[in-house]
Parts: sequence; C-alpha cells; structure tokens
Amino acid sequence: MLTVIKHTCLSGRRYSTLVKPQSTQTEALAYVSHSTDPWFNLAFEDWLFRTSSKPSHVLYLYKNSPSVIIGRNQNQWKEIDLKTLNRLNIPFVRRRSGGGTVFHDLGNTNYSVMMPQSVFNRRDNAQLVASALNELSVPAVVNERNDIVVDGYKVSGSAFKLTSSRAYHHGTMLLDSNIKTLSQALKNTNQSMVTKGVSSVRSPVKNIIEWQPHITHDTFVAAVIKKFEEHHKVDKKIIVSDIDENILKEDGGNQIQKLKDELQEWDWHYGQTPEFTNTLSTIIEGTEITAEITAKQGKIIKMNVSGFSEDVGKQFIGKKYAFIQVEDIAASSEMDRSVVEWLIECM
Repeated sequence: MLTVIKHTCLSGRRYSTLVKPQSTQTEALAYVSHSTDPWFNLAFEDWLFRTSSKPSHVLYLYKNSPSVIIGRNQNQWKEIDLKTLNRLNIPFVRRRSGGGTVFHDLGNTNYSVMMPQSVFNRRDNAQLVASALNELSVPAVVNERNDIVVDGYKVSGSAFKLTSSRAYHHGTMLLDSNIKTLSQALKNTNQSMVTKGVSSVRSPVKNIIEWQPHITHDTFVAAVIKKFEEHHKVDKKIIVSDIDENILKEDGGNQIQKLKDELQEWDWHYGQTPEFTNTLSTIIEGTEITAEITAKQGKIIKMNVSGFSEDVGKQFIGKKYAFIQVEDIAASSEMDRSVVEWLIECM
C-alpha cells in the first residue's frame, strides 16, 4: 500500500508531500503532478515505479514544458535536430523506457499506468485512455500498433517497461500541442549515420482540439481518472494525490532528487547512446575527404579519414562525440586544421 502524508486540499484532492510503500495490499491509486519540469516528472514516475507495492495499480498524469523525450535505446544525433532544439532552448531527456521519440509541451498531457507484470496488457491500457476520449465525444480507437488514433491521425504515442514483477505503460496525448514546433524538433535529415539504436516510426499527427475544442488538460485528466476507477471497480472514489517539486524538500525526497540528477548526468544522457557509425564526405582545398567515425556509449572508438593526418585522427579516439573543441586537437598544418573544423562542425 502507498501511504500518503496529506497537507492542504486542492480542488477536492489530496496534496502529497511524501509517498511510501507500506504493505502488499492490492489497491488503485492516482497522482497528478503540478510540476512542468520534465526531469522531475520522469524521475517521479521512475520513483513511483520502483517503490509502489507489487500488487498495486497506479495512474500518474502530468504535463511538461517544451522538451523532447527519447527512448532509452535511441540515438539523439539520429532521431532529433539538436541544433534546432538548442536554438529554441528545448532540452531532450532520455527516459527509462524503450520506444520512440516524442515531443512534450504544455498542450500535451502524459499518462502512465503501472501494474503487476503478470496482468500487463499494452492494448488494454491504451483502450482505457481511448475510452476516456470517447466519453469526451472524441472517436478515438486503438490501432494495430496499440497507438491511439482518431480518423487515422495519431494523437498518442506510447512506450512501456517491464521488470520481473512490475510493468508500466506510458504515453502522450496531443490535446493542443504546437505541431509546428513538434515537427521542427523531431526532424532529422542525417542519412549518413548508421546506428544500432531503435528508430522512431513517424506518423501523421493531430491535436484532440481538432475534434473537440473544449477539451483541456483538466477535463482529460478527470476523464482518465474516471475510467481508471471504473476499470478497477472501486466502490468509492480513488484518492487522487496532487504532487509537485516541494516533495523534494521532504524526508525521502532525496531519492527522487537522485533519480532526477541521474537523468541529467552525461553517462545517462549521452553515454547511454547505442553504438553508431557516421560516414561523412566533403572537398577541402580541392581534396576529397571521407571520414568514418564510430562511437560507442557516446565516445569515439574508431576514426578513419582519407586525406587526413593519421596522428591527428588518433587524437579523436576516446573523446566524447559532439563535445570536442577545435583546441582539443593539435593540427600541424592548415589543411589538417580545416579538416578538424569540418569534422567538429558535422558532429
């Protein structure tokens, strides 16, 4: 059982500052985050998953400020346009689950359903959320890929994670998201990179407000909670606990803070990147230059460049891909310096 220390009451719900696993009683619980920090929300989700009792069913709902969320086994240099993200000041976050890349902003609401691994069914979870949309007069259905679609347009992408005893299924819901920014953030024209990571499946998308303009984050959240209650045949309403970053200041909050910090550490953020090879070519001062760069766990492990000093090329080995400065590489000629600058620009 998850015991919640309760303080003030917000809109008839409980405001939580601490949650602790107490027993193995089967129950259904719901949490709504009022933080829009993607690092916090994903850390809290991970913490809930790790600490909730094995038989429990948990619903977690939140929305994030503009950010791109990639799967744990994806290559950010292949999946997204990092230069555009930097220009727009939009971070990317590597989540703990697999699956593809998604865009979050305040017009997108995220849901996460946790349960015992023995009863996990991805389609059932997607159907629960689709039925909440149906209650709001949106003709949503679950397709063969277990995505939620309306009239053939994808409105929700999802992913899942399984352990020996627990599982969760989480996804997005495009209510009134900035589709233009979404397209810019997820556009990547890098055809020269071959990666062992999971590639995203691109689909045409639309916002829910295209069908029902009155739907908001709050109405969607309420509809999903209602369906969650009905699904678990709860006699009395589920206690919905509101949370925000104040829980980090409470006893036990240091565990969530640690998970949040881990998501931002280089070893997870970039070091988790699957092995890849990037092949580049150009002409410098009339000389054709071809480079084949192989990186593993975010660091260069092999560099083959034609028309380039081998001694200079060796200096790239062991360095963090895309984090190299021109002054990090010693070049003895103007030609070598030009090649170094080109390589760094292309990473």
